[in-house]
Amino acid sequence: MLKLIDALDPVVMCSIAMILWCVWRQRNQKLWDNSSLSAVKAMELGYVFLQDWRCARAGASSSATQRAHGPLTWSCPLGGRWKCNLDAAMFRDLSAIGLGMMMRRNVGQFYACKTLLLPLSCSVKEA
Repeated sequence: MLKLIDALDPVVMCSIAMILWCVWRQRNQKLWDNSSLSAVKAMELGYVFLQDWRCARAGASSSATQRAHGPLTWSCPLGGRWKCNLDAAMFRDLSAIGLGMMMRRNVGQFYACKTLLLPLSCSVKEA
């Protein structure tokens, strides 16, 4: 199985990883929030996330208007919605995972933030 995965094109591997991430994310949203999206909508959001990730890694913007006006920056969510930005890091020497979260209102106003340091119960490779 690993030989098959190693033989895949990197673009295909990213797409497969994104599909798996979308399935995992939707499962968690259903479990924790009792909310769900259609499979098509979940995949669309996953595709946008993957494109944004690729653009951020390349130092570019994801949309034509952003490309014309400068680098990728934080954008407000639609009216009446909130946005939660998350980041994580693994600390092998501490056997821990660090998490950071920040919530903002639709006008960009800061609401709350939190950081956590959690014990790592698996290897970095497994995570």
